Amino acid sequence: FTSFLNIDKSYNDRIILIRSASKTFNTAGLKNAYIVCQNKEFRKRIDRQVNINEICDVTSFGVAATIAAYTQCDDWIVELNDYIQENYQILCTFIKENYPDFKVAKLESTYLAWIDMSKLNMSSEKIKSLLLKKAKVLINDGDMYRSPNEGFIRINLGCTHATLKEALNRFKNAI
Repeated sequence: FTSFLNIDKSYNDRIILIRSASKTFNTAGLKNAYIVCQNKEFRKRIDRQVNINEICDVTSFGVAATIAAYTQCDDWIVELNDYIQENYQILCTFIKENYPDFKVAKLESTYLAWIDMSKLNMSSEKIKSLLLKKAKVLINDGDMYRSPNEGFIRINLGCTHATLKEALNRFKNAI
């Protein structure tokens, strides 16, 4: 990772960086987002808006978790990424062996896999409904994300291998 703040410092007075460790380290409930802004006028405006919306409070747990995440969890994040990649390979193998007409999108910086199931000639919403009713598997349909193409679904790979395999078996029985 290379922060935009380190590329060309001459732009830093025009950059507002908003980040948190919440997605990567599963700490969303700890209110640990932060803003980096070197421009004093921007910072005043941000501070005003944050306070108006009462989203300015941080928790001591959030601060501690963020510090720990960024300083002590390198091994954990490597293991997590490896595990998600294994789940991605399980998904790709399953689709290739069972549904060669479906296409799994390349996984980039996420634990959410997109599958093109348009060969079914069904809407994304119908696929979602079918999987929920017949397989008791809840996926996100492409319509939710304004996909212009029908037949796309999104599967969360942030689960155990066993959970993913169970969901894929149910998927197969439903489709």
